[in-house]
Formats: sequence, C-alpha cells, structure tokens
Amino acid sequence: MRTDTAKPVRLKDYRVPDYLIGKADLDVKLHPAATRVGARLAIRPNPQGRPNAALVLDGDGLAAKRLALDGQVLDLQNTAAWNGFITPDALTLNSPPQRPFILETDTEIDPSANTQLMGLYRSGSAYCTQCEAEGFRRITYFLDRPDVLSIYTVRLEAEIGEGAWYVLPAEPGDAFCAEPERLWPAVLRRQGGELAFVATYPDDPSLN
Repeated sequence: MRTDTAKPVRLKDYRVPDYLIGKADLDVKLHPAATRVGARLAIRPNPQGRPNAALVLDGDGLAAKRLALDGQVLDLQNTAAWNGFITPDALTLNSPPQRPFILETDTEIDPSANTQLMGLYRSGSAYCTQCEAEGFRRITYFLDRPDVLSIYTVRLEAEIGEGAWYVLPAEPGDAFCAEPERLWPAVLRRQGGELAFVATYPDDPSLN
C-alpha cells in the first residue's frame, strides 16, 4: 500500500496537456489475481502544448508486460534504446513522435489485492471499477486527468468462463418477442431445472 501523501493540485499551476488521446481501445482479460489489460492509445501532440515535450503517462502499481510504438515492440529491459523509462507508477517517452501515433501497452493487475477501492478491484465475487478521480491509472497507463477526453472501446474476457453469464440457445421467435422485458425469463424457464428457478428471481435479488 502506498503511504506517501498526495501533493495538492492548484489552479494557478494548471498547464494544458502536451498530448491528447483521441481513442482508447481496451482489451481486459479478467482474472481474480492476474488481470491482463491491453490498451491501444491513439495519441497526438496538443497544438496548445509545449513542442517536443516528453510524454508522461500516469500509472499506479502496474506491472508492465509489453510496450509497442506504432506496431514496433519496445524492449522493457533496455529503455535507453527508446529513450524513456517505465515504472509501476509512470511510463515516459522522452522523444515521442511529433505526429499522431499509436502506443500499445499490456499491464497486469491484481484485483483481489486491491484494497484501495480505486481502479479495478474485487468485492466478493464481483469485479468493480472506480476511476474517479485518479483511479484509472491503476488499470492502465494513461494521461489520467479530467481535461483529456477520449473515446473508449472495451472488451471483457473471462466472465463466461467464471460462470458469471448464462449463454443459452435462441429460438427463431425470440428475435420478434413483443415484450422484450419478458424474453429472458421465458428463455430461462424453457431450460428447466436450476435455470427455470432463476427465472423467478426479482429484478432486485435482495427482495428474493
């Protein structure tokens, strides 16, 4: 657990970000103790930022597994070769391209050991996320500040393998159900057994 005291952020010290992230594609392979997060970031220099500035992405307790710039894999053990460095709490490129480019990272995190309730953590058998105000940096390296707005796509893997979802065969009439809110209970009931019993659950399971 980190014990350092957070530094205050003052409005008088504000400076526009030197880089912007237009799109962030996340591929998340869930695991209770070793979740793998792949991030593909579309980054471009900010015309209002400082020219030729270093790119510093925020992190917090991340284990870096892979790094690539415009498709070229960078050696995590030889950071001098790409003029940067990477730690659990920051990823720095001292000479990033001064044009739009793609940065890919693979990181590993432990949701079960995350007791800060920030980022991705486990509560019982459930996966939970809390990204504000600075929780997203506990998931992947990012410009974790409120004035960097991005379009996100997210793919989650492993929930089906853990039995968190029921995947059942459809019938032709399901696509034309006149009462969509009743479709899922009807699908469960026709399976019989335990699934038919699940069909009786109320929308709020605590009322069961």
